[in-house]
Amino acid sequence: MHDVTGWVSKVLGGAAWLVAALCLVACPAARTPDAAPEKSLFGRVVFPRYRAQALIEEVATAATVSVIDPVRNETVATSLTDAQGRFRMGFKKQTLANQVYYLEAVKGLSSNAVGKDAVRVRTFIQYQGGGWRSLTSAAPGFAILINQSTTALCLMVSLRESTSPVDPLTLLGRLYPGVPAGDSPDTFVNNPGVTGVQEGDFASLRALVATLLADDRDPFDGVRYENGAYDLKIGFGASLSVTDLDPALATAGDTVSVRGSGFTASASVVFSPAATADLLQATPTALKVRVPQGAATGEVRVSVGGQSATASFTLVPLVSGGLQP
Repeated sequence: MHDVTGWVSKVLGGAAWLVAALCLVACPAARTPDAAPEKSLFGRVVFPRYRAQALIEEVATAATVSVIDPVRNETVATSLTDAQGRFRMGFKKQTLANQVYYLEAVKGLSSNAVGKDAVRVRTFIQYQGGGWRSLTSAAPGFAILINQSTTALCLMVSLRESTSPVDPLTLLGRLYPGVPAGDSPDTFVNNPGVTGVQEGDFASLRALVATLLADDRDPFDGVRYENGAYDLKIGFGASLSVTDLDPALATAGDTVSVRGSGFTASASVVFSPAATADLLQATPTALKVRVPQGAATGEVRVSVGGQSATASFTLVPLVSGGLQP
């Protein structure tokens, strides 16, 4: 009986050894963990304040964030934002090329009802050295910001692709977010000799992006680039209005702020009877201009993309010696 038991033990032990050996040969993946780096990507989406129809809670929560390969026109990975706009995604199995990818956040408004636009903001990213670079970080491994400013730079590259191309690699790390992170104003540290982007291009395009987002419109569908200038497509501007001038009484050469809505950097401001003012600064809600020579008491007309609006202005004349009465 003892001999039988020993024989059985030897047989079972040999079988166990054989099974283990087969697993080592045929199933190496089961014994060797995936050593591929996580390649994780994380950051924050900052949507602007919207008009009353679009609640910030609706926009910030569960926006879809996607990494898009523009060469293959494929989505590489997706994630969702939390209530604060934060997101994280991993790339354990994907093979990432040393190229520029789009990182895009999209959110449908008004419960994605038919006829309602989806807002879209975007940045550029590049996988390098075990981490991700972006427009807001020249070095890998930092949180990535997607906001109106990054969207403006991405839009610039897209609009100029067939006329005067801008290499997105030259833009990486050139955008410094405001403090706290994500709030305006953001600073674009430009080098025209490297980027091919002229001074003022960023500010002009960012104002257009802000106008479209404030009106719940997709900036990638509402801006055109013609004759070296950016402007809203016809029908895509926010409703143009002029509420007042500050000050409403001024003399030629003075600086006046025109307040209202729907303004862009391509706005035209003409003082009665037909004197065009120099545009010094433009935001979606205010234009800073210099009262031109030849201006007279009457109306000031602001024109943007085929729309126009007016306000009253009183010219204070100069008297002899340059003194005002």
